Amino acid sequence: MGDIVSQVRQILSDAGMHAVNAFPKYRLPQLLSPMIAVGQAEITSLPCAFSAFLGLCSDQPVFGSEIEFIIQLDVYSPQRSGGNLCAEAARSALTAVSTGLSSCTLKSIQVSPVRYDENIDFFRSSLRLTFGTLLYQSES
Repeated sequence: MGDIVSQVRQILSDAGMHAVNAFPKYRLPQLLSPMIAVGQAEITSLPCAFSAFLGLCSDQPVFGSEIEFIIQLDVYSPQRSGGNLCAEAARSALTAVSTGLSSCTLKSIQVSPVRYDENIDFFRSSLRLTFGTLLYQSES
């Protein structure tokens, strides 16, 4: 699966968006266009079958588990650009990430409404995307 945050950041960059690793609020740079801060909120290993046995492949037993991870996208947009630009960037980010992680299944989406944050002088929206993927190994 690799570094999922880097993969998501690359997907967003490839789609023409300004994407960076998540950082504390006080370090926000001056923005001229929307920016998306990418962070990994949580990762969990879930049981998916009896004793992790998934079946046989070429007469060899295959074992595995489901990995569920949550990606946090914080979308920031300059105040002078208005809240609509932030909403458009959030929609574009959702589309890019949900189609770009083709080896994973998008399980749920939580989107906060766009709001102006006077403490940082930006419009902001947050997205929490829950994905699942199957990790497996055979005994061969």
